[in-house]
Amino acid sequence: DTLFWKLLYMHKNLPLWVQPPLRQGRELSERHMLNPVTNAVIDGESTNADLGAGGRRQSVFCDEFSRVNPPDAESIAETISDTTPCRIFASTPTSRGHPFGKLRFSTKIPVFTMAWYRHPWKKRGLYRSPDINTVIILDIEYYQQRWPEVFNQYKNEEPIKYSDLEKQMLFTVIKSVDKFKLGFVADGNDKLRSPWYDREDKRRTPRDRATNIDIDYVGSGDMVFTADVLRRMIEEGCRPPDVEGELKYRVFTDEILDVKLERQTGRNRFKWWGPLAGSRPPQHHNYIVGCDISMGTGQSNSVASIYDCDTHIKCGRWTCPNTSPTHFAELAVALGKWVGGSTGKAFLIWESNGPGQIFAQRVNELGYDFIYRTREEKIPSRRRKRTPGWYSSGDNKLNMLSGYDAALDAHFKRGMETKAFFNPDEQALREAEDYIFYPSGKGTGPSSCQADEGGAKAAHGDIVIADGLCCLARWDQPRASIEFNPNGYKPAGSFAYRRNERQIADREKQEDGKWLI
Repeated sequence: DTLFWKLLYMHKNLPLWVQPPLRQGRELSERHMLNPVTNAVIDGESTNADLGAGGRRQSVFCDEFSRVNPPDAESIAETISDTTPCRIFASTPTSRGHPFGKLRFSTKIPVFTMAWYRHPWKKRGLYRSPDINTVIILDIEYYQQRWPEVFNQYKNEEPIKYSDLEKQMLFTVIKSVDKFKLGFVADGNDKLRSPWYDREDKRRTPRDRATNIDIDYVGSGDMVFTADVLRRMIEEGCRPPDVEGELKYRVFTDEILDVKLERQTGRNRFKWWGPLAGSRPPQHHNYIVGCDISMGTGQSNSVASIYDCDTHIKCGRWTCPNTSPTHFAELAVALGKWVGGSTGKAFLIWESNGPGQIFAQRVNELGYDFIYRTREEKIPSRRRKRTPGWYSSGDNKLNMLSGYDAALDAHFKRGMETKAFFNPDEQALREAEDYIFYPSGKGTGPSSCQADEGGAKAAHGDIVIADGLCCLARWDQPRASIEFNPNGYKPAGSFAYRRNERQIADREKQEDGKWLI
């Protein structure tokens, strides 16, 4: 299984006229090969954090790099940067947050993907399903050789209805004994498949298939969120923000004044999806501002997410890695006042762990009182406490993230609109893809923080937590009150709508009663 055994095997099977003479000892020893003709050297080293330190090499090859512990992997990648000008990393994926995943998606290095469908016999019978009950065969010759009675009439890349194909297979006399081995997966996922892939799909777990066949960085981790829901929302709903800019305000003693949005200025840390009524959001809606706080040292972001309770859509985000908790609290209060809504100001919720205590103190000094207060999550009534903010524990965090995941899924289900959470922010959903369950029951979080100690994890702010807090606070900040409609329109589910339906039903009963004896 080792790379050196493979090197020795290749050397042994080279033609004699090209095979360099290797004698045990100087030219060949444990993890060392020397070509006496060219003086080229290949050395091997066990995986450790100091790999390559102090040496100089023409190239370094790291095999199955994503299997290395994240701290060691990060140290190795940094150390061999001085050791060699040519670093080659090869691996199956484990997660986007692992140092190998970061290198893969950094856009700073060339990437070569060796997919299963490039293997000469694994790709036999290659096909895909662009829509439910539809298959497009990319290797029709494979099927024509085995089942000519059925497939001679079809061409490569011709859309075929699988239900029609099944009927034809059923009523056609096929001489081959492999008749019942013929089948396709017409699920509409439009991914490349083959008879080999279908067999492997049946015998492997989803995570095994994602890691070792699909090269899927999302499915290869033990994900917190439903991968298919995130993919669908990214593909169908994500879009660039409609407005970017900076929120400007003035702090006078303990009061925030003159809040306004300046478009396309500064670092454009504020992003908005949707219409703005003049210079502010529509004021006949209700809003929530969810905050996740970092220490502002540049290691992770402080994030404020804005959620529209009436449209059930995330409509804004402010992000910065260099803002202290105190200044971030001032920004959050300014954001709540600028957003406003039918309640006059947005409902504010934040994570109180770590730097959240500093944030809470400043919010209190500024007199912003429309805030979330901790609830007893383990009792049915969810009784409210006096403590401001939301405290994260193992169970609380998992319950909050699970509720957020269910709300994202509800967007794609009929009749679940009021429980839905639509997120047009691609960066937020990409972070959600990287959220995993840590091994040995150490909680949940970004895979990049897996090796951090408890205090370091608490200092990480991210978009996922801010979005999840907005979802959690929906029970405390309902939709805005429906204004009187002079045309008599009664929204479905409202009290007036249900009363009207009851009156209609009573009249129908009275009409039917006239004919009863």
